[in-house]
Amino acid sequence: MPIVVQTPVVQPDVTDSTSPDGLIRVRTVPAYAGILITVDYLTLLPDPGFEWTNPLRVDVFRKDDETGEEVLVRGGDSRTRYGGLFDIFDEELSFGRVYTYRAVAYQRDGSVGRASYATAIRSWAPATQIKGVWIKCLNDNTHSQPVRVADWSKHSYSAANNMIELQGSEDMAFAMQPRKRPSSAISVLTSSEDEYMALLGLIKQRSVVYIASLRHDWKRDGYYVLGDAESNRVGNLSYDYDVWTVGLQQVKRTSTKGQNAPQFPWRNLDDRLAQWPTLDAAKAAGLPYRNGVEAFDA
Repeated sequence: MPIVVQTPVVQPDVTDSTSPDGLIRVRTVPAYAGILITVDYLTLLPDPGFEWTNPLRVDVFRKDDETGEEVLVRGGDSRTRYGGLFDIFDEELSFGRVYTYRAVAYQRDGSVGRASYATAIRSWAPATQIKGVWIKCLNDNTHSQPVRVADWSKHSYSAANNMIELQGSEDMAFAMQPRKRPSSAISVLTSSEDEYMALLGLIKQRSVVYIASLRHDWKRDGYYVLGDAESNRVGNLSYDYDVWTVGLQQVKRTSTKGQNAPQFPWRNLDDRLAQWPTLDAAKAAGLPYRNGVEAFDA
């Protein structure tokens, strides 16, 4: 049975949480490094189409309890659904953080019809320090995947100051602008042809990515655009890994307005959760590209 959270406070072992009014339920899905959100307004719609919109329009919000930032969940921005019952898979997360979710349903005139109580959950995190990141593709989460990281140590914060020479003076006029978001390059290792092709498929996507670190002491989570990418097998064919160097430019979060709901990275939702509820189970089943977290060997 899901745990009913009376207030948006969560214990470390809570992986399944439902709001006190039952309108929103959240569950961690470790094998896919995300949270499954179920919104259920079905019992509150005795007469849809008159006071309520039909299909029902709902916004779903996520608050990061560490930063205090609240945003619309991707796929939960003006989400419409007949009957008011739907699922969203949210993978735009950092690991080991507490997130609070709530939903708001709107009436036909656009006013708030019913806002749910909030419920909180802690996102999955690896038990040990892992030298890797999970790259999450926002446009197509079937390409999201964990990767081994060989190096991600150099970052550049470019200045954007305007300098103007003054004729007959040794001084200069200038206007100081905010520094640009950091650019960097990440070195990634792939150890098989499947991993190689999976990473290449991700790089080819025309999408902003969210990078979540699997190391507890790395604080580089954020939104990035992938730049030039180059692969090289050190020592010709004698080395076990292909070393990728991928350029990164940090950007702000892209708009969720009008975006389709992220698809689930499994075919049958209930069957997959029943059969592979944990990372170990998913790994044993051979689910592609998302079951290698424990196999990171630095």
